[in-house]
Order: sequence, then C-alpha cells, then structure tokens
Amino acid sequence: MNYLKKAVRYINISDFINSGGHLSLGYEYGMETIACATDEGGVVWEGKSEYESLDALLEDAEDGIKKWIEENW
Repeated sequence: MNYLKKAVRYINISDFINSGGHLSLGYEYGMETIACATDEGGVVWEGKSEYESLDALLEDAEDGIKKWIEENW
C-alpha cells in the first residue's frame, strides 16, 4: 500500500514506509538518538542525538535508509 503517494525529496524514506517500515522521531529518555528507522527485523538506522534542523535529520535518515535498502533489498 502507498501511504505516502508522492515522494519528491525523501524517496527512500517513502519507499521504506510504503513497504511497512517505520520512522520514529522524538526524544526518548535513555536513548542516544532522537530518530530511528525500524522494520519487522528491528532497527535499520539510528540517527544522532541532536541535529541543526529537522531537514538535517530527514536528510540523514534518507541517506541511512538508502544505504540499508541498497545492502538488504
């Protein structure tokens, strides 16, 4: 199912979510990151503990998920 219909900027994030993956954003006590991507197998990407902007976080997630897709799909 296509939950995200038009991917222009974050194509890999969109493909990942449309394939059943999850991208979680937010502060979680005791975590070293404010963002992570998971699928049924577990964590596929973990972000840093802080970013200059939301765009920087999403660009990092896009790159990390792209790398994971290239290695695992």
